Amino acid sequence: MKVVLFIRFESLINLGMSTKYIALSLLLTSILLVSGCINTTSSGPSESTQRILQTMNFFVNDTPKINKSITITLTATTTPYGIVLPNSTLEIILPEGVELISGNLMWMGNMGMNDTVNVSAIVKATQIGTWIVRGDAISPYGGYYGHTGVYLIVMQDSGRVEYGSLPPCSGTEAEVMECMRTRTSRG
Repeated sequence: MKVVLFIRFESLINLGMSTKYIALSLLLTSILLVSGCINTTSSGPSESTQRILQTMNFFVNDTPKINKSITITLTATTTPYGIVLPNSTLEIILPEGVELISGNLMWMGNMGMNDTVNVSAIVKATQIGTWIVRGDAISPYGGYYGHTGVYLIVMQDSGRVEYGSLPPCSGTEAEVMECMRTRTSRG
């Protein structure tokens, strides 16, 4: 939204205002507009309704098999609306049948607008089964910005990865908490 200020100089003189007063008023208005004291643009949805994470996804580089190392990467990207997420945590949560070989399961720090953060680890399945690897983006106050998961179906000599089986949870903190509770997402 853009505000355009158009005042006819002649109409102000007709109202009986002196030229000096009109010039001073226009100068003051211009200074306020340029300095940002008067907001003339919209910066996106209000903080109470805007989505915090634009995307949150897993990537698995290979087919999971029993005792075979694979790389799992969790990626989260914030929206471009200008909210900074201070002291945030992005975390991969491994189930009982999957263990960490190397890498990091957690990142902590500040996320600015349109930032992308990756957490990557080499893991292996130690048991046959269907395992859900979870990814959470957590606020410093214990609330969730986002939540997603990926299924690792592990067999002795074969396996597969299923993306999208778990609905990703993102949005405002209240929407994410509801999504995690019900396992459904609006986004």
